[in-house]
Amino acid sequence: MSRHTMKLILFLVILLCIGCKDGEGVSRINADKTSQNDNLIPDQNENIISDPNEDIISDQNEDLFIEGASDMNDSNVVDGLEYLSSREYIERTYPSPKGGHFVYERVPGVRGNVHEYFKYFYLGSSRDELFILYAPSIRSPFSGDSVVWLDESTFIFDGRYIYDVEAKEKIKSLLEETLKNNYLMNWSMNHDKSKIAYCIINSSNYRVEIYEYTLETHEVKKIYDFEALITSISTVLNITWDLHNNIYFDTSYRGEEYQVYMYECGENQVSLYYEDVVLGPTSQDKRFISILDYKKRTTILIDTLEDERYDLDYTYNFLFLDGSMLVHIPLGNSDELRMTRLEGGIKTEVKVISLRDIKIEECYVENLQLVDGQLTLDLVKYKDHRFKSIVLEAKRYRVKLEEVEGIE
Repeated sequence: MSRHTMKLILFLVILLCIGCKDGEGVSRINADKTSQNDNLIPDQNENIISDPNEDIISDQNEDLFIEGASDMNDSNVVDGLEYLSSREYIERTYPSPKGGHFVYERVPGVRGNVHEYFKYFYLGSSRDELFILYAPSIRSPFSGDSVVWLDESTFIFDGRYIYDVEAKEKIKSLLEETLKNNYLMNWSMNHDKSKIAYCIINSSNYRVEIYEYTLETHEVKKIYDFEALITSISTVLNITWDLHNNIYFDTSYRGEEYQVYMYECGENQVSLYYEDVVLGPTSQDKRFISILDYKKRTTILIDTLEDERYDLDYTYNFLFLDGSMLVHIPLGNSDELRMTRLEGGIKTEVKVISLRDIKIEECYVENLQLVDGQLTLDLVKYKDHRFKSIVLEAKRYRVKLEEVEGIE
């Protein structure tokens, strides 16, 4: 097979990743290669001007419209839930440690007659003082965050840069030489924010390479590489850490054997961890990693602190309210939001909230978020519900945690 044909196949594989589920993912291949070497902040005249009491409208999305969404439930009175707003995009929020600044990550829907497949990022200290941070970046499936704050004024963005809020510019490029001519598929930061794990496809030989990068010393260590089966229909490779600074990554090839590997930092070796499964999301503190078993329709949660295993109904739509309180929406029964305490190897169901009163046909409950103690979810209607590629409307609801016993 010629080099040209291989590149064409890889490009088509990347495009197929666009339609993947937009959970807590880390596929980071830029659509605009030239923007990687440009400043992250555009001309200040591009600032977004909006009414602070309304949703943000910018020149990037002012032509967004909703079609076929008039049948979505507008009820504000739902047991356990409070209706907040309706938007033409899905949004995730990344607040700084003290809440003085925010980065908003958006997946828009339809702009005019153009379908939007890209994320846009905005930075500001309040909703009426936002400007475009960076755009676009291809949508991503599971695993870590697009933004990780290091302190109140600096954060890591897209796995490539350290950005300074006060200076309003990127102050450092990460793994620059390695990423220059290769494809960044995935990245994840460890629990104490000292190291980053990268999953990269080498553009010269199409092998998958796993790297460990230390922020303080800038040490780069290649810990593993394997052949990428780019002739198959491939999902994006996932990567994450546990509390002991071990790295996990998967091969995730559709039509091929799914495998999860673990790099043991103490032993400095890579070994097979699970077969016929892929990695799912990880808890924010890296205590829990998840394994998705498609064949058995089961999600396995591994508590790396207590060395316990919990089997759940199949889901990748979950988060933790605290160290052990899990909030999840089983895919086999997406009419329910469940809160389950995981302790000592025992699952204790704390609360079940029915979503039947807000759901309609061909809508999906997605984008669970916990920001400043407020748990929210989105009821999303897509133009084509089979591929979840174009957002028509996202209705946001707040989960009334004050009504749940045992949650502070």
